Parts: sequence; C-alpha cells; structure tokens
Amino acid sequence: MIRTHARPITLVLTALALLAPAPAARAESDDERSVRPEAKTALDSLKGGATLAKLSPKEQIEIYEDDAKEGDVDAQLALGLLYLHGEGETRDTGKAIDYLEEAAEQGNAEAQATLGMVYDQGIGVRPDAKRAVEWYERAAAGGNAKARFNLAVIYRHAQGVPENLDRAIMWLVLARDQDYSARYMLHDLEGQLSEEELRPGREMAENWRPPAGR
Repeated sequence: MIRTHARPITLVLTALALLAPAPAARAESDDERSVRPEAKTALDSLKGGATLAKLSPKEQIEIYEDDAKEGDVDAQLALGLLYLHGEGETRDTGKAIDYLEEAAEQGNAEAQATLGMVYDQGIGVRPDAKRAVEWYERAAAGGNAKARFNLAVIYRHAQGVPENLDRAIMWLVLARDQDYSARYMLHDLEGQLSEEELRPGREMAENWRPPAGR
C-alpha cells in the first residue's frame, strides 16, 4: 500500500450549525458568535491523480491516521475536524476531541479555537463555559481571530463569565484587522460608548503581548 503524507492547505468547512451569522442591525449574544473557524485538510496528489479532497471522509481518515499517531499536528487537526463534522460512522465527537486536544497541546491555534467552540456550543458534549473560555484564550493568544471575537462576545454579554467590557473591547481591537464581525461589533460599541469607556480596553490591546512561549 502506498503511504501518502498529507500536507494541509486551508479549506472552509460547512458543518451543521457552524455557519457564522451575517451581522444584524445590532449583534446579540449567541447569534453574533463566530462559530465557523477555518479548518485545514490535504489536497496532495495521490496515486492515479486523485486528491484527498476527492476521497470520502472515511478514506481521508485512513490516510491521516498513521501520520497522526506519529505526532503530525496537521493530521491530528484534520482527523479531529473530520470526526467532528462527519456523518454516520465518520462522526465521533469523542475521537474528535481526542485528536483536537493532541493538536491543541502542540500549540495549534485552530485546534484550540475548535475545542473552544465545541464546549461553547455544546457540540456532542455538555456546554462548559469555563473550558470554552480556556481554549479560546489559548487560541486567541496564538493569534486566532475567531477565538478573539468569540471571547469578546462572551465577555460583553457575560456568557458563563462575569461581564468585562474592557476585555471585550481589547479582544475586538486585536481581532478587527482579521475578522469582519469583530470590526462590526467594535464599530457598534464605539457608537454606544464614550471615549472614556472605550479607553481602558484600547489601552489593554495596545499593551497586550502574547504569553511567553507563543
């Protein structure tokens, strides 16, 4: 059997209940939450000119498994997403979380953000705001814009954590250059709040530095 090492490139997944909502006149709590993180999968050529993108999820899983066992972080992420968004026998939330955690512990911000979403939205598990925030914070520290926006929503609307307007503004400022929803929400807040109310969060963003090791 020919072994093919998968090397991911960006692919946006369209999973059930994971589509990011279009901005409304004013975003509200869960409806404004960005829950459609970009995922990665492989499109390398296989025998006969086929690509992984043309294979069934089950066939893709078989391709990735050996690399994931060897500690390949991209393969672990890909398997986590395949199991999370699969159907029938290829949908297994337990395996998805296991593979995502393996990738996340290696510092993969996409895996960390996806785990935040899993616990935030209760995808196959009981919703757990504390664990969601922990994973979002790790992903946000790694530069993941969707995680930063989701944290802003959580802190703005006190969803499982005490309300913290300053932290919400900080994460919006840090995410706005990469995320349209963050720019929209920040613009909305700037129309509601005074400069005095906005200043602490803006200063926190200006002084923010990623934790050591990121």
